[in-house]
Amino acid sequence: MPLPDDETSKAQEVESTGAAKTEVANEPTNDDEETAPSSPPTGVKRKRSPSSCSQPSDDPSTSSNFPPSPRTISTHLMAQETIEMLNKMAVVHAVAFDQKVELSNNEDNPVQQMMEKAHFDSMREELEFDPPIYFTFLSDIWDMKNDLISLVPEGKPRLLQRVQECVDEEHLLTQADNKAVDFEATLKPIIDMAQMMCMPVRDPEIEAVRQKTDVTEKMRALVGLILRMKLDMANYNLTVHSKLIKENSMQCERDYYLKVVGSSPEFASCVKRWLKLSYDKVMAASSDINSPSKKKPTSDEPTKAPLTQQQRTQILTGAYVDLLEWSTSDSEFPFPETLAFDKHTILALVEKYHQLIYTTSALVVTQNIAGKDVLKKEDFLVTLKNKIIVLLNDVEKTNVNERMEHVAVLCENEVQLAKKEVIGDGYVLQAEADRALFKNQIIALGEPTNTVRCLLHKRLRDFFTELVNNPADVPHHLLSSFKFVESEVAAVTARFLRIVDYNRRAFGDFYIRILDEVHNES
Repeated sequence: MPLPDDETSKAQEVESTGAAKTEVANEPTNDDEETAPSSPPTGVKRKRSPSSCSQPSDDPSTSSNFPPSPRTISTHLMAQETIEMLNKMAVVHAVAFDQKVELSNNEDNPVQQMMEKAHFDSMREELEFDPPIYFTFLSDIWDMKNDLISLVPEGKPRLLQRVQECVDEEHLLTQADNKAVDFEATLKPIIDMAQMMCMPVRDPEIEAVRQKTDVTEKMRALVGLILRMKLDMANYNLTVHSKLIKENSMQCERDYYLKVVGSSPEFASCVKRWLKLSYDKVMAASSDINSPSKKKPTSDEPTKAPLTQQQRTQILTGAYVDLLEWSTSDSEFPFPETLAFDKHTILALVEKYHQLIYTTSALVVTQNIAGKDVLKKEDFLVTLKNKIIVLLNDVEKTNVNERMEHVAVLCENEVQLAKKEVIGDGYVLQAEADRALFKNQIIALGEPTNTVRCLLHKRLRDFFTELVNNPADVPHHLLSSFKFVESEVAAVTARFLRIVDYNRRAFGDFYIRILDEVHNES
């Protein structure tokens, strides 16, 4: 934008004055004349104000791209390393927790199939050139040799030597330079070595490889076979070393969590709140039994006694059973970090736990109303149970009333059909008022204060409490009400006890330390 005449003259005066000052400042002294380097004239230099340096320019072409600070780079690298380490720990935890886990190659993956097809199509094209190109072929040969070497157990030097000699690399490279590779002579020692090292179940696959005449198809089958042999060996090692994997997994999780808590104690807050909830319940029950008249302690009274081993066991058992009551919406405590790897499994068990309570409650109501004739019908309650479980899949507090309405309709219809089948021609449809009463009793099971539901809920919780306290002694007297869902209860119990056993062995000492802190603070 052009300046007015008076402002233009002022600007010229300021500019000339600045230039004069710059020349005086840049003029070398007598002492520096010999040493000062000569520089070409650069024109007038303007002195920039601090504000002009600090304010960013709106023009993107003039904006400076400063690199991130070392602290920022370090933080990003640490976050990436932490995420990678946690992912590895999660995989090892899953392997250590589930003894039946197996590694498998997802051969049905369309992306993998496409990449495999492209690879061997490229090999076929190279071999069909005149003269042929052996780059992909030789690369796969080296890879198969290295894979076979990796399958040799430790302490088998002779077998290792035989595997190393199954491919004469120098001779093969000479043949490739002369464009005269003998495919049959090259692949036969590898196939023989694979047959000697593979499991007997792979023998038919070995024979199928031998029968192929096309070089590319034979290579494709042989590469896939050796990959499956590697998976067989990996699964074998998982089975043999499962105990060692489990112990190392527990040690790794414990060391990492204690390291995090040592640097940032606030990370233990969720665990502390989880244990404190059970602590308050146990201590309240203990005080009600031992001292009915609650007396506020005075400063003259001695320091409170430490927690006994029995109290610690009761508190920890109650805390574990509380996990079966946990809900993402209205739980009394946040989910503990020490069980983060098992969170999805525990949430699935929570769903099954409540599903068993609702199913058993509906069966109890149906037994009381259906009558003896219907109950004598073979597998009536078992069949009804299976249908109720299907309706109660994904049941939770937000949809329990809706689901129980469906269960009420199902139970009422099944009872009427059973009566019609048992009584025969003399069957008379039950009065509408009685049928409505039956449905309402089952729908009422969705209410938290329902008597039948509360009773069965308490019995199932007591069953899990006794079992966590002493897994070797099954409290069968508490299972009498759940006789029609015994198999389902056994499945949930087995899964839950594995989680409890693993977590208690990994973090039991840490939990005791937290409980002592809670006890001293209360």
